[in-house]
Amino acid sequence: MPGQPSAARRPIRAVAARMLVTLGALGVVSAVHAQEATWPARPVRLVVTSGAGGASDLNARVIAPKLSALWNQPVIVENRPGGSFIVGTEHVARSAPDGYTLLVTITNLAQHPATRKNLPYDTLRDIAPITRLHLQRLFFVIDSKLPANTLQEFIALARAHPGKYNFASYGNVSTAHLLLAKLNHDAKIDLVHIAYPGMVGAVRAVLAGDAAVAAFDLPNVQANMAAGRVRPIASTGSGRSPHMPDIPTFEESGVPGFAVGIWAGLFAPGATPAPVLDRIAADYAKALATPEVQEWYRKAGVETVADTPAGFREIVTRDIAYWTNLVQTTQIKLD
Repeated sequence: MPGQPSAARRPIRAVAARMLVTLGALGVVSAVHAQEATWPARPVRLVVTSGAGGASDLNARVIAPKLSALWNQPVIVENRPGGSFIVGTEHVARSAPDGYTLLVTITNLAQHPATRKNLPYDTLRDIAPITRLHLQRLFFVIDSKLPANTLQEFIALARAHPGKYNFASYGNVSTAHLLLAKLNHDAKIDLVHIAYPGMVGAVRAVLAGDAAVAAFDLPNVQANMAAGRVRPIASTGSGRSPHMPDIPTFEESGVPGFAVGIWAGLFAPGATPAPVLDRIAADYAKALATPEVQEWYRKAGVETVADTPAGFREIVTRDIAYWTNLVQTTQIKLD
């Protein structure tokens, strides 16, 4: 019919159309590769999910100038606390996945799928792990007046007096609370949980004799351990702390299942290109190796670590499964 393409011309037009689609796709890929090659071309933000002065905030402010020097761009630390670290995490999850908005947060990110209902993001889909920034462990300490020197002796004491001894934590569904619930369940004891407003309140409770046992990170309890005001009986982690090598782990004390790491980590929006994530992780490892950063970690009482993005994703995935199983097994009451 007049005006209709011939049968011979129709395949040519189809091939041309496919070529245009292919060229368009190649253009998109080229643009992405160009973006990756020039990153960073403008300032980078480190969004910290806690307020100024906390360990994660200080960590971010220590590494920011080192990364800035490596990237030849300003690295700006921005605090977005609130919602048990969820406010800042949601902000990054909804940011452009271009490597210019990064997240600094802690282990709670892996706990929230089990401890918080209706999260405004999917942790493994919307958040891309880059590297852990540092490791911490919790030290279980008891009132120094108690007649126990080891974890097993304290467990025997608690079994002999169910419901008598209080456990102080720094908040409901905090890491200390979750691990207490696990200890109660696994050791078949009945410590009574009391949540205090923050780490300082929990420390004071043990010092005043209002609580028999608590779990703290090293900076919050080291001076009191050294002065003999509290007695350390075990630490979390897969091996002994390099800062406190005389304190046995739970595993060594005959109570397995407490080897989980307590970390601060660096993350990006979920669809951030892998080459950008790899570059950030590699540059963090360079920053970590500098004497100034190493000295800060030593004074802070935390342990240094650097991961690949793939390796850190495996850790986050494993930790989500650990905390989910803990919550389900202990039937802990959530917020």
